[in-house]
Amino acid sequence: MVEQKSGTLVLLDLGGTLFYRLSVTRSDLKDTQTPSFVIGHYEYYMRPGYAKFLSELKETLGITLGFYSSITRKNILPILEKIGVDKNVPIFDNSYCPLMSNHEVYKCLRM
Repeated sequence: MVEQKSGTLVLLDLGGTLFYRLSVTRSDLKDTQTPSFVIGHYEYYMRPGYAKFLSELKETLGITLGFYSSITRKNILPILEKIGVDKNVPIFDNSYCPLMSNHEVYKCLRM
């Protein structure tokens, strides 16, 4: 459960906003860039300026940062550790997301 605090909370989507995650078996960026870090079977390529962006939000503007992702909390925590974010920030992982297959837009596929 996420503790409710006063003030402004900004939720950032981890994948795509702060980094690009690529399976180590793919070669899209291998010839052009070195990954920022590797965890398990994934290479992480951090967006330029992400650290300054996070610092500006938190330190300068006094905003509470939170993160959401379709991956599990246990996979989010090592990423936050690598990028220097406190693991006690609000995290909304895939347990907060309804299964896409249950969404009415996919109803025709369930027949």
